[in-house]
Amino acid sequence: MHTVPIAMTQSGAGALFVGPGWDGALLGLGLHLRGESVGDPLQAANSPEVIEFNRGSIDRWTEAVESSSTASAGEIAGARDAAVAQYTVLPS
Repeated sequence: MHTVPIAMTQSGAGALFVGPGWDGALLGLGLHLRGESVGDPLQAANSPEVIEFNRGSIDRWTEAVESSSTASAGEIAGARDAAVAQYTVLPS
């Protein structure tokens, strides 16, 4: 089950919860359509290259939300922290 904390859905900051995930999905689709095998999907998702891609995605989404004026600085900071934890921290 995929859930988003209700507080994150009340402003544009919620884009930071789902946007980087969509970017990663599109990256994977592009690789698949080019016939490039990524092997084990979990291992690929946790590779240094994908982690770096995700960091860049989070940065771009943060900039987009900031420029949209649809969320407070606190909402953006909280959403960014959640995105970093979701998309750049390796599972233990």
